[in-house]
Amino acid sequence: MLIAAVILNYRCPAETIQCLKSIRAVRGVLINVWVVDNASLDDSEDVVLSQLNPLETWIQTGSNLGYAGGNNAGFREALKAGASHILVINPDCEVESGFLGPLLEVMERNPDAGVVCPMILDRETGKVQAFGGTGSLSSGRFHRAHHDSSPETFEHGTISETYFPPGACFLVRREVLEELGGFDENFFLYNEDVDFGIRTRKAGWKIFAVSHSRVRHRDSTSDGRKSPVVNYYATRNTQWVVKRHCSWLDITLSYFMAVVYFWPLKILARLILGYHRGAWAAFKGAIDSFKPVPNQRTSLK
Repeated sequence: MLIAAVILNYRCPAETIQCLKSIRAVRGVLINVWVVDNASLDDSEDVVLSQLNPLETWIQTGSNLGYAGGNNAGFREALKAGASHILVINPDCEVESGFLGPLLEVMERNPDAGVVCPMILDRETGKVQAFGGTGSLSSGRFHRAHHDSSPETFEHGTISETYFPPGACFLVRREVLEELGGFDENFFLYNEDVDFGIRTRKAGWKIFAVSHSRVRHRDSTSDGRKSPVVNYYATRNTQWVVKRHCSWLDITLSYFMAVVYFWPLKILARLILGYHRGAWAAFKGAIDSFKPVPNQRTSLK
């Protein structure tokens, strides 16, 4: 069994190194790591390369491929190396030393478990950021499940089937990536994890969240509200997921809810907070969501 981890670095070398250190401390298994850099154009290469050990490989994509394309670049190399399981993990995550065993155990006990997710905790507050993902194609709303709840409310050993795997951290079988390809690179950033989860379940695989596997993650939600890039892609891609996977009736209902409620509320909130560029980007993302969704780009060959 070869366990691989893919960490996508973009101008965050210090966080990437801390993530690497936590992975090195994982008990019971050696993890081969591919650190993918999306053309950071800072000191990331010098800083991170100097800290890598023989189990860790640096990949420079040469351009910003987004979250989807950058992770796919790491998936390709991990699959070529013979990885049986691939861990997707953001650089601003730190794993607990015993987090991997429960994930592998769930996969061993459930042959149809294609993806398993740890409980993701906020690094500052200790509250749950995500215990899997939840959503509805009819409304076009997708959320981190059990967000802001206390981890103490979950019994030890709780294992729940979930709608999609939050992209901050999850473990996926080799066979799933070989069958489905990786993330759809058209999404670039945001909701590619939702699309991946829906495609996984449509293919007959199950997705589980495991409470006794813990990962801590920095919450960047407040930063995202200001960011034009985040506002554009999050707004556009939400509707792209619906258009790709829904009936025309559900698409119509989703757009109705977005136009009369979700989009005005989102844009108004950003204007009130003074995030004018974020508000404009959300508006542009809403308009561009009406364009046809491109054919999937998920090949890992």
